[in-house]
Amino acid sequence: MNSDNYDLVIIGAGICGLVLANEIKFEKPNLKFQVCEKSAGLGGRAATRRLNEQVVDHGTQYFTAQDQEFKALIEAWLEKGLVKLWTNKLSVWYGDRIAPEKGQKTRYICPQGMTSIAKDLAKGLPVKTNTLIVEAKRHSDKWHLKTEAGEEIHTKTIVSTAPLPQSLDLFADYLSAETKARLERITYTSCLSAILTFSPEIAAETLNKFKGIFWHSGNIISWVANDSSKRVNQPITQAILVIHCQPGFSEKNFEEDENVILDKIISELALGLGDWVKNPIEKQLKKWKYSQATNVAGKPYIASNDNSLILTGDWCIESKIEGAYLAALGVASLDFSLTAV
Repeated sequence: MNSDNYDLVIIGAGICGLVLANEIKFEKPNLKFQVCEKSAGLGGRAATRRLNEQVVDHGTQYFTAQDQEFKALIEAWLEKGLVKLWTNKLSVWYGDRIAPEKGQKTRYICPQGMTSIAKDLAKGLPVKTNTLIVEAKRHSDKWHLKTEAGEEIHTKTIVSTAPLPQSLDLFADYLSAETKARLERITYTSCLSAILTFSPEIAAETLNKFKGIFWHSGNIISWVANDSSKRVNQPITQAILVIHCQPGFSEKNFEEDENVILDKIISELALGLGDWVKNPIEKQLKKWKYSQATNVAGKPYIASNDNSLILTGDWCIESKIEGAYLAALGVASLDFSLTAV
């Protein structure tokens, strides 16, 4: 049985975990650390898949920026071509018309898919994918972790950036009653995400009219994206719509048959976009159990009494990419001990 020893283990290679790992690498170069990701890919909900060689974002759709440091990171991504300005104004479906939203907000997208920023952040980092932590015990001033594959990992400190319920499954016994009670007030909404593809010719007239729509009518849909509009300077072989469902519908129908769910989504979508959406070439459904955090913590992290366990993520500040980034910076400012384990 393999066994590895570290000063720090970061659980999760989403945006928060990868930003933190970058900060650790450059600000604390003597710290021996490892990032463990349960999935095969990177980015968490900044998720991208391919449909007939065309990328599509089925998780996070875009991101915004208020913080100056985050804006500086976006500028670096813009220079690399990883990020593009998508739009300053989206649309709204009111039940009888589609109209421009009120006000303006700069929104950024990734032409190669949202996962591209995660891949950029991960360059040169010790990231191990397909590594699910299934057990965590602490004794002799060390954490003893076990993976699903039977590997043992020893570390002095853990930072878990996993969705909070998953972190609590592993570490609840090592938190005070007060801390657990506080964390249990933070909840998540789920999201059902549909992907529909069409021939460009059939959909062109409608798709050229919008990039994204906030769906303010009905009880199923919350958001519709013209994903094809994000694929700057790329050949478009198909028109792709991504639809996110409302939390209430998602919770109620999470275990429903996928075809039944997709039929319901398409029926409501047709009310706003027209009957042409009823005949997609391909349709897929993605289920996000932990989509958006509610009642966020209001601080970058929560720590155990001895500071050997840090829980963080976008549930700490704001359930957005910028919130994940700011949480990671808050954790990176901690004075991690460099004592080797």
